Amino acid sequence: MNKAISLKQITLSILALVMAAGCAPSPRATPSGLAQATLPRPAPSATVRSTQVPTSQATQTPDVDPTITPTAHIADGLTRACIDPSKSTGIGLPPGRIVMFAIDNPSRVVVMDAETGSLEALPGSSEKDVMSSVHVSPDFTKIAYRNETLGQLTIGEASGSVSLSIPWPATWQQIDGWLNDHQLIVDTSTTGEDHKLVLLDVDSQAQTELPSTFPDLIAFDPDPFWQWFNATKIIYDRTARTALYPGKSSGMGALILRSLPDEKIITELPGTISYGLTPIWSLDSQRTVIKGPASLLSAKPKEDIDSTQEELYLLDADGVTKQITHLTESWEEVDFYQYSWSPDGTRLAFRFIAGPYDYPDLYPTSRPDLPGRLAVLDLESGMITDYCLPSGQSLAAPVWSPDGGYLLVEDYYQSLPPYESNVYAVDLEKHVASILIDGFTPIGWVALK
Repeated sequence: MNKAISLKQITLSILALVMAAGCAPSPRATPSGLAQATLPRPAPSATVRSTQVPTSQATQTPDVDPTITPTAHIADGLTRACIDPSKSTGIGLPPGRIVMFAIDNPSRVVVMDAETGSLEALPGSSEKDVMSSVHVSPDFTKIAYRNETLGQLTIGEASGSVSLSIPWPATWQQIDGWLNDHQLIVDTSTTGEDHKLVLLDVDSQAQTELPSTFPDLIAFDPDPFWQWFNATKIIYDRTARTALYPGKSSGMGALILRSLPDEKIITELPGTISYGLTPIWSLDSQRTVIKGPASLLSAKPKEDIDSTQEELYLLDADGVTKQITHLTESWEEVDFYQYSWSPDGTRLAFRFIAGPYDYPDLYPTSRPDLPGRLAVLDLESGMITDYCLPSGQSLAAPVWSPDGGYLLVEDYYQSLPPYESNVYAVDLEKHVASILIDGFTPIGWVALK
């Protein structure tokens, strides 16, 4: 059985089972636009693991045997450096607040103190309030969310203070995400087809309409499962001068990059409508990363694209495309899932598949039918480091710490009752990891000023 395809099929089957049980998933009801269902079950008591140490011990060096999982160069462009969590006695995380939602009740969103592990409600709310559309700003300073209990849009700070709280208009549906550090994209669509978007400036509260109706924009079934923007399927650069969206070219699905000022198509890339990889623009809006077939730049695209033989490509604002991975030359099965940019824009963290698989038995909850692992790509060298930490059925991208030294990755290994997941905290410099908490999905990390 093709494992990469089965991962996709498993996720879609789970969503179908949930709907059959009378608990239909609603992307508008989820805190961060992930395809998760709001399930009628009380939120569990979170188990905070030994990763959380007292503040006085936060800088303690973990007791690690560095020889247990030596780094191995296993193919051109790929290094495997498996981390054994059982060898870590704790990771001292830098000061900040980690935003997470409960996997069995996504409307329950909490903030964890990264140093002490204590859990609190979002700024300006209580833990009993129903939350949705929760997003951390690209500069790691603000949390935007909809409080459905109070009927408000709130902007909270890491300190716990609230910088903005306004009534939620009846015409708004959800927050699609941050365009940049001070503007939110708000979806006012009444159906999945009309794509009405506004930009909200959180400083001045000014609203402007975003161009969102394009003649070649098409809907896909199933959806691309882009992490955010799952209602609109349009990805804007951080200046709102270009739009990247699914369309059709050469008779097949394609990513289309359009210039908004002159309404001209910059480029079309047939064969790049890929499951589970949200294109995200870099902070300077100069480039984004997409995935497509290994032959994308060298041959005419085919309609029957092998989704287990895909590579990553850099796409810049002028439409120039450059291949940045070359793993299909060495591996039978290659796939990439949701990524996130490091704060300095030099690395990508993502869920990664390269098969056949021969991972060490270091992770008690990892499942052979869910082979996705945490990996980091250095964009300058083109080298991928596979840390082997499992990600299960998670649809969430890894979360970076504001200083770029740490990652959070979810291993969502049981998505039907009883729901089970672990969140690993990874110290990239010391090459150690520990389970931070179970039962939650991390959304973002807010820095203390």
